[in-house]
Amino acid sequence: MIHTQWRTWLSRYGLLAWWLIFAVLTLRAGRYPGFVRDPATAPYPWRGVMITLVLLAVETGILYGILRPRTFNKAWGRFAIAATYLFALVALGFATTFTDMPGYYYMPAIFAIGTFIGLIVVGLVIVIADGARRSDVDPPAP
Repeated sequence: MIHTQWRTWLSRYGLLAWWLIFAVLTLRAGRYPGFVRDPATAPYPWRGVMITLVLLAVETGILYGILRPRTFNKAWGRFAIAATYLFALVALGFATTFTDMPGYYYMPAIFAIGTFIGLIVVGLVIVIADGARRSDVDPPAP
C-alpha cells in the first residue's frame, strides 16, 4: 500500500519537485554575478533568473509530456525519446556555456545533466526491480 502511494506521488509530482529543486538553485545562483568589476555592487538579475526559471519549467513540461509518468509502465520507447531529448539539452548546454557568466546562466546545462543522469538511474532501478520481481514470481525449474 505504501509502495503504491509512493509511486502515485512520484508519478504525479516527481518532476515538479525536481523543477522546484532547480528553481531554488537558480535563485541562489543569481547571487553570483560572474566576472564584473565589483561583484558586491552588482544588482540581482531578476529578469535573467526569471527567464531561466521559465526555460527550466518548459523543459520539465516537455519531459513530462514525453514520459507521461502516470501511464509510463515500462514504455521504453518514451524512455528512449526522453533520453535523446535530454542528451540534446546536455549538448546544447555545453555548446552555449561560457566562462565568467552569471551563476544562473549555467543552470540549464546543470539541469540537463542532472536530469539525464536521474533518468538513467530511474531506468536502472525499474529494470532491477522488475528483474527482482520476476525472480520471486518465477523460481528456476529444478
